[in-house]
Amino acid sequence: MEMVKKNILSIICGVVALLALVAWFWPIGGMFATAQTALDQKTDDFKKLSGLRSASRRWPVNGYENDPPVPLKRFPNPQIINEGKNLKEAIHIQADRMLKATVEGDPTQNLEGNVHTPLLPGIFPEPRERRFKFQEEYNLMVKETIPKKLQAVVPLTDEVIRTAADKLWKDEYEPKIITVSGVPKNYDQLAQDWRKAAEKMPEQMRTERATKYKLYVDANALPISRTMVQTPNQPLKDEDLWYAQNMLWVQNDVADAIVRVNAKAANVMESPVKQLMKLELPDDVSQYIQVAPATAAAAGVPAVPAPEALSGKAYNRTPTGRVCNPLYDVIQFTLQINVDARQVPIIVSELERGRLITIYQADAVTVDAQAAVDDGYIYGTAPVITLTLKGEELFMRQWTVKLMPEAVRTALGITAADVAAATAAPAPTAPR
Repeated sequence: MEMVKKNILSIICGVVALLALVAWFWPIGGMFATAQTALDQKTDDFKKLSGLRSASRRWPVNGYENDPPVPLKRFPNPQIINEGKNLKEAIHIQADRMLKATVEGDPTQNLEGNVHTPLLPGIFPEPRERRFKFQEEYNLMVKETIPKKLQAVVPLTDEVIRTAADKLWKDEYEPKIITVSGVPKNYDQLAQDWRKAAEKMPEQMRTERATKYKLYVDANALPISRTMVQTPNQPLKDEDLWYAQNMLWVQNDVADAIVRVNAKAANVMESPVKQLMKLELPDDVSQYIQVAPATAAAAGVPAVPAPEALSGKAYNRTPTGRVCNPLYDVIQFTLQINVDARQVPIIVSELERGRLITIYQADAVTVDAQAAVDDGYIYGTAPVITLTLKGEELFMRQWTVKLMPEAVRTALGITAADVAAATAAPAPTAPR
């Protein structure tokens, strides 16, 4: 004990040295790692600054990508900075003009606007008591107005032939029956004459259809929204009408394109588009192509637009990469038509012209002309193919969001801010 007292100072110094040695080895690894990270970060910053300092600078340009760049021989001064600001403002002005022309159209450029007129003026976003009037007008448009615009006729069927034959008997032969004392005297002869005439009717009717009309249209070629089928006591929701209206807009745009394609033709045999077999698109919220299922939006939680939706690069959802976003909505459709095989490029071009429609897939199958004649179709001498096209149409939200019922906005994740932004934009003035 006496020895410890005499050497207490040496013992304390030894313990301190031992603790210092242990402390040196224990945290030194972490200290080195932290210091190395800080050094690497500063090295990266130095390289970036050096690159910025030595980078070649150019004058701001407002032209095409292949315009030759003009080197800037000095560091940007106030004049150059102002020129860059002016260029930025000019680009914004051009973008606004492009959006306005896209939405409203530009008569000077023969450009139709994206604005579409609802079937009944002022019915959206709250149809109220006009729901059933819309349903009535919708059915009339799909079943009669669009086929009439196409100058179309339904294909010849056995039922159509029987109906025509019965009408021929009632209109022309039955009135000629001579009855004496209640006994028809010339019935057998009239019946024989009628049968001979009826046998010739299929060929006559096929020829009449091919020469009098421009297009065959199958009975169910233009789909009718399931909610628009007129049934007693059927409840109609606001969103049901909106989805049906979208279908109608697409159908009318496709029909207008076909009308232009067939404008110079006198009949089916001369028409580039000879038969409309089907035009399909959904009749509910699934008609909108979204970047992901709108489960959150359906639950009332606004969805945040994904980066790929905003940039038009959602290639996991659609070949074009375009999906619904705050600028526009995307509705896809499938069109199947029998056409003159030589006119396919013109047909596709006309479908896309003057509207925001893109055809992103096309498939073709040769049509047996003789088999078609046997089935009641006369296409003429041109080679005919069945052309199946998949396309999409964009509808700009600058005008649609003001018309959408609340349930549709919720399903698309449209917020109150989106509605306010669209409402603040200049109102379209060239609806069609």
